[in-house]
Amino acid sequence: EYAVLRDISASGVGLRLGRRFPDGTVLVVEPLADQGKALLARVLRSSPDEGGWRHGCELSSRLSEADI
Repeated sequence: EYAVLRDISASGVGLRLGRRFPDGTVLVVEPLADQGKALLARVLRSSPDEGGWRHGCELSSRLSEADI
């Protein structure tokens, strides 16, 4: 599923997706551009956004191995 990247910070990303993923879901975020790095992000919260869902996600650098 394609996502629109809404924002990024040292601790997380905001993604807009067509459907809602439950809190705790781990998403693999792969860039479309060459040489971009894939990210693992865990959904912390979601809310309706422009006909889709905005997900606030914590980046994998903040996840423990037990969470992955």
